[in-house]
Amino acid sequence: ASEAQFLVEVASGADNTCPLVPDLPIIVEVITTESGCADEAGSITIIATGTDLVYSIDGGANYSTDNVFEGLAAGTYTILIMDANGEMSGTTATVEATEVPVIIAVETTQPDCAGGLGSMAVTATGTDLQYSIDGGVTFQDNGFFLDLDAGTYDLVVINAAGCTATQTVDLEVVGAPVIENVQVVAPLCAGDANGSISVVA
Repeated sequence: ASEAQFLVEVASGADNTCPLVPDLPIIVEVITTESGCADEAGSITIIATGTDLVYSIDGGANYSTDNVFEGLAAGTYTILIMDANGEMSGTTATVEATEVPVIIAVETTQPDCAGGLGSMAVTATGTDLQYSIDGGVTFQDNGFFLDLDAGTYDLVVINAAGCTATQTVDLEVVGAPVIENVQVVAPLCAGDANGSISVVA
């Protein structure tokens, strides 16, 4: 058997030139921010290479020429980019939920008519929490409030992100008599001592 070498040239088109393969768009990085206290402040920023790109975060249902998407709720988004030639690239990105405090329980001790003052113990979920019972004017780092008078308190729990949970708490004096009815019988004549007042409590 004999050996031989052959030179093979591949060409296309009338001018024998190979067609150029267009560069595909490439997603370099996806930057996300959390959804915020109201779950509507998240964002996605898509960094990509390519020309005349359009961007989608809903799997291609809608495209935008802007690579920044704001006002997003927490969740996973399907990202696609497409260039003028219809070439595409995709990935997914997750907007994380911002931790929001939740008031689980408020245990109260009511003030009494003998002069004893009330108290409040607040239990909430979250980290780095601060507690207020005056509508957020002043805060403390624990949920225990002592020596409270009867009244309505505006409870606020806030975390380091500035997210809040609120609740109204009423403290009422216990043990004090409650007047339910007062009946008055007037004297028959002026100066008579035959009138009466009856109190039902």
